[in-house]
Amino acid sequence: MNNFEDINQTNFAFEEPIFSDTNVELPVEEKLVEPVDPKNTKKKKIIIGVTVFFVFLLILIVMVKLKKKPKIETAPEEPAKVMKDLSPLEERIENVRLELDAADPANQDLTFPPVNMKLRLDEKKR
Repeated sequence: MNNFEDINQTNFAFEEPIFSDTNVELPVEEKLVEPVDPKNTKKKKIIIGVTVFFVFLLILIVMVKLKKKPKIETAPEEPAKVMKDLSPLEERIENVRLELDAADPANQDLTFPPVNMKLRLDEKKR
């Protein structure tokens, strides 16, 4: 008879008790348990904690020492006067060109002015 034709689906094809002999005694090796000294473990934990604290403190000190100091902003120097053999008109043009380069807003390090948030162009709607 073919197993596919079996109507009872609760039976397995090869029913055998796999775990028939569950009361097998395995050999047990006796392990020697060393007594743990609670003072010794507490001492080790304290030593590890103090070591971690000092390593953290050392890293913190190194980071503070290596931190870059901010640059001190100095006032921009006056544009150098042109002392070449130029005519008065050419000298004036060159001085104006240098002043224009110094007044370029792209080179300014000034902060934006404060903004008044209460100032409104339209009426406040409620």
